[in-house]
Amino acid sequence: MASCGFHGVLALEIAEAGRAAKDRLLLWTTLLVTSATLAIPFLGPLSSLFGFVPLSAPQMGTVIAIVIGYIAATEGAKAWFYRAKIRAKPKFAAHVR
Repeated sequence: MASCGFHGVLALEIAEAGRAAKDRLLLWTTLLVTSATLAIPFLGPLSSLFGFVPLSAPQMGTVIAIVIGYIAATEGAKAWFYRAKIRAKPKFAAHVR
């Protein structure tokens, strides 16, 4: 079983690739939903049906800054978490005789 370390690293790399695709999907979905949410008050009759009104420029800027801060914080936290996980030594036997 000398290849346990190799299989562990390979499994980690496969998991990383799957996680990266999911991360991109989540990021783009978040941006799409955020854009749609910010656009709803500007859709005329549809927005008035629900009583939505456009935000002022300072309010819109604040909302956009909060969303950008949220995305940056979550991406930074994920990078920090997975970097620490990768740096941790695998608990596999390197060589078994």
